[in-house]
Amino acid sequence: MSGPERLSLGVRLPNSGPFATPEAILELASLVEDAGYDTVWVHDHLSWAREELTHFAPGSLEACRDQDPNFFESITTVAVLGGRLRRARLGIAGLVLPLRDPRILAKQVTTIEQLTGSRLVLAFGIGAITNDFTVMGVRFDRRGRIMNDHLAALRAIFGPTQPVAFESTTLAFSDGTFLPRPSRLPLWVTGASEAGLERAVRYADGWMTVYAPVEEYAAHIRRLHEVAAAAGRDPGGLDTAIETYVCVAASREEAVAIARASLEAKFKTLERGLAACIVGSIDDVMEKLEAYRAAGAAHAELKFIGHDVPQLARMIERLAARALPSPA
Repeated sequence: MSGPERLSLGVRLPNSGPFATPEAILELASLVEDAGYDTVWVHDHLSWAREELTHFAPGSLEACRDQDPNFFESITTVAVLGGRLRRARLGIAGLVLPLRDPRILAKQVTTIEQLTGSRLVLAFGIGAITNDFTVMGVRFDRRGRIMNDHLAALRAIFGPTQPVAFESTTLAFSDGTFLPRPSRLPLWVTGASEAGLERAVRYADGWMTVYAPVEEYAAHIRRLHEVAAAAGRDPGGLDTAIETYVCVAASREEAVAIARASLEAKFKTLERGLAACIVGSIDDVMEKLEAYRAAGAAHAELKFIGHDVPQLARMIERLAARALPSPA
């Protein structure tokens, strides 16, 4: 299997984690854009306890001390970034759709899309943190059904017919007029389960998964294409993405030393972490990115493992100098 000619690269910003401060978010966002990356990414949760400090965040275990578990809300964060950045796309992965009213969400994201020149991309997730659902009063065991209904509702709201009427097992409304419509707003779905793949084919413009070793990712892509073909959809019309951690240093040994504690905490063993993530010298990192491209990925969302913000910045710049064309 062969992927696109060039792998589109994006960077996860620290809207949560040990470096979740306004200064770090804005500083790194500008750096990422100036370095030539395609997309700045944030992620989405609501109630965030201290034990979740490193969950899905850039940074490292060593950077976690006694800081509050700040989590800057995803939609408002990309709205602010859209007013500051001029070129980079603005991504949310994964936006926990079962927790959001799709009518309000549609107005929010269309407003951002329209006011930022259609630079927004949304990768919806089903949600895996039970406390989010408990706090919001949403049944965790029904989140798959809710996810499907909310995706269908968004497609109706963004469709050509206004006013909009919609009815499902979990949501119903009528006589809703939702204008303006987005001009270009890619909707992706995250998740490598069979339900996630089917959901992507049925409702989405693209598909993303996390922490899949290259061979496993290639198998997911093959299955995605099979599901698409069975549904009568052109598999080539789906965007594809991988989200994973990356750590780049002067040598593989140095990169492993920086990332070891974080990988062992997240993946239980160093070997599993190294298989699922991208860790090594710049040559190692480039080789693995190329392997994901060849396996079918069109985009990679990278979460840099580093002990402080300056170290993250150096890694971001080191990879950009090798992997990206010089920004205009």
